[in-house]
Amino acid sequence: MQLRSWARLVCAISIVTAALTGCNSGDDKTSINRFLNATVGVGALDLYVDDNNQASNVAAGEVSGYSDIAEGSHDFLFKRAGTDSTVLSTTMSQTNDERYTVIAWGREGSVKLANLVEDADAPSSGQAKIRLFNSAPDAGPLDLYITDAGTSLADVSPLTSSTASGSVSSYQQRSKGTYRLRITGAANKDDLRLDVASVTLGDKERITVVLQPSSGGVMVDALLLVQEGTVTAARNTNARMRVVASVSSNGAVSASVGSTALSSSLTSPAIGSYVMVPAGSQAMLAQVDGATVGGSTIDVTAGADYTLLVYGAANAPQLSMISEDNRLPSSTSKAKFRLVHGAEGYSTLSLTLDSVALADSVLYGTASTYYTASTNSGNAL
Repeated sequence: MQLRSWARLVCAISIVTAALTGCNSGDDKTSINRFLNATVGVGALDLYVDDNNQASNVAAGEVSGYSDIAEGSHDFLFKRAGTDSTVLSTTMSQTNDERYTVIAWGREGSVKLANLVEDADAPSSGQAKIRLFNSAPDAGPLDLYITDAGTSLADVSPLTSSTASGSVSSYQQRSKGTYRLRITGAANKDDLRLDVASVTLGDKERITVVLQPSSGGVMVDALLLVQEGTVTAARNTNARMRVVASVSSNGAVSASVGSTALSSSLTSPAIGSYVMVPAGSQAMLAQVDGATVGGSTIDVTAGADYTLLVYGAANAPQLSMISEDNRLPSSTSKAKFRLVHGAEGYSTLSLTLDSVALADSVLYGTASTYYTASTNSGNAL
């Protein structure tokens, strides 16, 4: 009888000990994972690990719940939701007791994977941590600013600097509160890519700003991903425009779209800098040598890039709004180009490369489609 009581006591102690230690024998070491779909134009995705479904029907801009994955190397497959169509397949290692957010990012036809470790310690009370993950493949290195609403960028330094595409910055700390978030091109405060009026940094939160490409390629959207928390979209509400002045007799061009000035006395021929303008219905307006030229109303798409071509005779100028595609070529050994016709005196123009005709009969005031070619200093246009 005493022997049986002693055996029961030993058993109970063993069970309690196993519960306290997590029963971490060598066969059940696991990591904790969730999946963020940061792709653009791809749609909802399923995540499989070694043919086991880990997350289903995760829409673009959404994050799944957490699930366990055994320690070690695994095959990760992203499939279009509800199908066997594989978008990305790769091998990735998992470490015991680590917590990860697996991120699919990029555009249709060029989806990539990032695996962000969620191991940042919570800051002290009243503080938050923030970092930048640049998953905008065409935007180049970018700077992040977190400021008060009315603060000029000229008066502050970026919170994170020159974060390249596919890279994540280190965390930086700020007091909790509501801020204005801005993204610019690296070391260029005038090159504004995203301007979000109100972003809240919660007490002790650790936030990753995940950037996504826009339709034009250079502007960006953002997903605000909280460590062990939710994801919130911060979409661009602006577009970029520039003026190309191509008026005869060196005509001076001033132009605006809606209430936003694009150029002031830009002497033809010249290409102006990009300016951020609100999306929506806007009226084009220009002045050439002080005389007003009225244009039609256009619909400006958020995240897009445009060129306002002001062309023609100085006494009878015309306006043409041309959409741009500033996404990079698929290969670093390729160049991308097109023909914009603003040359007075020619009804049409053609484009050849190394004696090969590419664009034929491009009308005055319009642009050809884009073409790609291998980079070569000897190419002849």
